[in-house]
Amino acid sequence: MDKKTILKISAVIIVSFGVGFLGGMEYKIYQIRSGLKESIKEISEVFTGETQQKKEKVKILPNRLKEKVGVEVVNKGFRTSDYDDYITIKLRFTNRTDKDIKGVKGIIIFYDIFDEEIYKIGISYDDGIAKRDSAVWNGEIDYNQFKDDHKELRATELESLKYEWLPDTIIYQDGSKETE
Repeated sequence: MDKKTILKISAVIIVSFGVGFLGGMEYKIYQIRSGLKESIKEISEVFTGETQQKKEKVKILPNRLKEKVGVEVVNKGFRTSDYDDYITIKLRFTNRTDKDIKGVKGIIIFYDIFDEEIYKIGISYDDGIAKRDSAVWNGEIDYNQFKDDHKELRATELESLKYEWLPDTIIYQDGSKETE
């Protein structure tokens, strides 16, 4: 090999190592930033009691809209694509009223078998639900392998997963609306 070829190969190797090193440093910065953010959040919750207050508030307040629109988690899975991963969720909304529903909005809180909160997600469904009927919704959560709540939700089997549906808005086909 001549000197030019050796220099080109050497330059490619040095650039490759440089890019790998910088990518690794960026990953470490992300880990540190995420860790600090979670630590600060937990510390502030200890001093303010905010998380416990919110959990107690959610459990204490009755939700009359649950009687009108129910939710069942039919399936939970995992899907991988070229660049992203997703936790898949299939929900069945049940309209228990005598009016057609245009849309419903609320949150679902997932718990483990010890009633510890795993994950909370906001849901908006606007494909309509006929009176005294049900409709199925397929959704996805962008999976982040570095978030503990994502890892726990993915790993928990549906049979061991508890959940609570807290609707906050129902909009009927006739234009009327109910809020919690």
